[in-house]
Amino acid sequence: MDHRRPVQAADRRLHHVRDADGKLLRRARRRARLVQTPVWAYKQLGTWGVDGGAGYTVVHQIGYRSFPYGGFLVQKNVNGRLDASIEVFSHAREGFATAQTEASMLIDAGFAYHFKSPGLQLLLAYGHSVAGQTENYVYLGLYKTWGKNKGTKGKSVADAMQH
Repeated sequence: MDHRRPVQAADRRLHHVRDADGKLLRRARRRARLVQTPVWAYKQLGTWGVDGGAGYTVVHQIGYRSFPYGGFLVQKNVNGRLDASIEVFSHAREGFATAQTEASMLIDAGFAYHFKSPGLQLLLAYGHSVAGQTENYVYLGLYKTWGKNKGTKGKSVADAMQH
């Protein structure tokens, strides 16, 4: 990965509600579509990294609203396997059928541990609101990435993303 230039990402997702057999639920066909359109950019500066972006989620369902969101993250590679970060994230109100009935701005801190197995990492974060609706959360996740990345001479995507 060329760390001299920022990395940009754009992603569009369209979700439909399906039953256990994988068929679209008849009542959900028109109401439960969810489209996310985030745009993010990442720039590495030595052992530091900055990541920011925004998006808009479109929800067509009774009791929910479409809403914008955005965030900014600063990350520090502590050693070869551990990253520490702090993030500011905000979202608009998501509707009365959700837990996020009002807008909120949150600050969170977390760690990412990169295991020896390429592409395997453990994430841990805690965050709480500093403005708007009161929110608290703890996040624990195990991630696995795989695949080949064009232009990295056969390196996996996980190898290309290592510091």
